[in-house]
This record gives sequence, structure tokens and C-alpha cells, in this order.
Amino acid sequence: MDSQIDQADFEQLLSRFSEGGLDPSERTRLGLLIESDQTRRLRYLEYCQIHAILRSEHGLLTAWTPPTLAGTALYVRDRKTIMALDLK
Repeated sequence: MDSQIDQADFEQLLSRFSEGGLDPSERTRLGLLIESDQTRRLRYLEYCQIHAILRSEHGLLTAWTPPTLAGTALYVRDRKTIMALDLK
């Protein structure tokens, strides 16, 4: 049951993240969900890639930066903040 709640929470946070509407505690929660599960990490990267393609195709891509992987750290950002996630 907790796994289903976490997954629903993850999807909701991911959607709000792409709209730039997460508060600091929600960003932390999203980061923890991404760090805790490899499938979610892949889903996050796919989600970001899809949104970047859509924004680019429709002329909406301005200052959006895709996630960057450096060693075991995944750097992500929304419109206001940058966050480093340790993927060890």
C-alpha cells in the first residue's frame, strides 16, 4: 500500500515540478522519492526529456535545464532552485 501511495505522490509531485509549483518540502520529498527507487529515477529522466522535447517543438523552451548526471550525483532544477541528488 505504501508503495502505491509513494508512486501516486511521486507522479503528482513530478507534474507540479514541471510547472514550477513545488515548495521546499515538496522538492525534498520528490528528491527522496527519486533517490529511493531506480525506476522512479528513470521515469523522472524520461518525463524531463519528454517535456523538453514538447517545449522545444512548441517554442516554449526558454530557461529550462535538463537534469545533469555527474558521477553519482543527479543535478535537477526547477525555475527557482537547483538540487543535487545522491544516487549511490
